Amino acid sequence: YGAMTDIAEGNIASLSVYNTMKKHLDIESFIDYMLINLYLGNSDWDGHNWRAAGTGPTGVPFHFFPWDTEFAISPPRNATSTINDALTVNRTTLNGNNRPTGIHQDLAQNAEYRLAFADAAHAAFFNNGPLSGQSAEAIWRRRSDDMSLAIVAESARWGDYRRDVQAAGGWSSSDFDLYTRNEYYDPIQDYITETYLKQRPAIFLN
Repeated sequence: YGAMTDIAEGNIASLSVYNTMKKHLDIESFIDYMLINLYLGNSDWDGHNWRAAGTGPTGVPFHFFPWDTEFAISPPRNATSTINDALTVNRTTLNGNNRPTGIHQDLAQNAEYRLAFADAAHAAFFNNGPLSGQSAEAIWRRRSDDMSLAIVAESARWGDYRRDVQAAGGWSSSDFDLYTRNEYYDPIQDYITETYLKQRPAIFLN
């Protein structure tokens, strides 16, 4: 992994160096990984909450995997933000040392990588690609519809946790509501399908 990041930080604009990098990192998979995290505005990443696996040129090039991403489609983490603020979250300028975003920013110095990234973005967001509004909504609904009934049990198990259970541990119960599917889950689902997935592509691409 260290050898891979060293190559990325070197003369990566050179085609020969970039070709060496492709023996260490699966570029196509990496671009998909970056696109989904940046598009969803993953706000708890990449200071942590990421995973990579591989052996580099001796076997399998490194792949990165989404991990612990509950702060995707999430507003900035401050007291005044609301779910509507998720639309404009911008994570595209992150540049973490030896982290996915740092590798991405290094690779962006190479023209071939920039073209590959642009091609992947075009395939994802245009011509009914998986992240275009209608396609993304269909993908989202396939998963969320499966959870619609289960979320009632989730609410029964955890919906009162901050209000009634953890209040004894120092939380003020007045700061938290009883989280139910109809009052909390369903409105957020409507926001995601009717607003976020329709408007986010243009905002992200801009």
